[in-house]
Amino acid sequence: MSIALTHRRFGGKSSIEDGTEEHPFLIKNAADFIAFKQEIADGNIFDGIYHKIVNDIDLNYSQIPYSSTEDYYGFLDGNHKTLKNIYINGVDNTLIRYVQRDIKCLRLTNVILNSTAPPNNPMVGIVCYALGGTLDRISVDGTFTSTGNGGGLVASTLPFGCVTNCYTNVDMSMTNYPSGGIMGRAYSSGVAGDRRIENSIAVGNVISVQGEACGIIGYQDLAMTIRNCVAAMNILQTKNTTANRITGRLLGTYINNYALDSMLVKGATVSNGTTINANGANATESQLKSTSFYRDVLGWDMDTIWEIETEGVTFPRLRGFNYNF
Repeated sequence: MSIALTHRRFGGKSSIEDGTEEHPFLIKNAADFIAFKQEIADGNIFDGIYHKIVNDIDLNYSQIPYSSTEDYYGFLDGNHKTLKNIYINGVDNTLIRYVQRDIKCLRLTNVILNSTAPPNNPMVGIVCYALGGTLDRISVDGTFTSTGNGGGLVASTLPFGCVTNCYTNVDMSMTNYPSGGIMGRAYSSGVAGDRRIENSIAVGNVISVQGEACGIIGYQDLAMTIRNCVAAMNILQTKNTTANRITGRLLGTYINNYALDSMLVKGATVSNGTTINANGANATESQLKSTSFYRDVLGWDMDTIWEIETEGVTFPRLRGFNYNF
């Protein structure tokens, strides 16, 4: 996975890999992915370098290299492939700690993140910090446990970063600090930038003993735009602090957000939700499993990006992935 020019041969044809967008470095199997992560953990930031996953990969719960200082300045194209059977058990449990640019078209399934060791606020999420760029068309399902905070996709964003067209189905069990179905927390910063979560859905459950438990983002210290999003959890539960279906704090712009009307928030359903407040407007289960709702009410692209596998039965999922893997 080094930056040096490489040549690979597939079916008698030579493939040039130089890390450009036209000739990205190819990740073909578990060994390639672990080597890619090892280089990041060792300090290779891959500034401006492109990587592309070309096969569905079973990581078989192998140890994935990780560093608390790792930083990825590259572009990762998941190419509508799946990484499955991911297990990370440590302090900060994230697949990549700092992400500066784009990750797209990637499915992660059977993800187990378990962080119960000091420090007081260990992070859990596929990405620990989204520092810039866009996370687009990413699907995550798994189980996350932490004594700190986390998000189904991103633990935190600082100072900016966008999430678009993403799906999470994560059961989150947290002890302290904010947690959300998509993002845990957006930290304060004086740096201006594009900060959005849009056209995304979170299902599953978020439980936090003493921190915010919210459907989309746990808490905000900075303004964000949350638009055309759906929280379809069964349960949001916390003992001592805020639980809202969309966000723990209204700070920014909120447009056209909805939540499952039967969701239990601290043991009760919500009756005062609107499309622009912290709880989102009520939507029935049948609405949230209807193609017309996403196309006509939320404006999602149900022809090329999203689909409902069985009308009236399933929530939307991202198109293009092999869901049998």
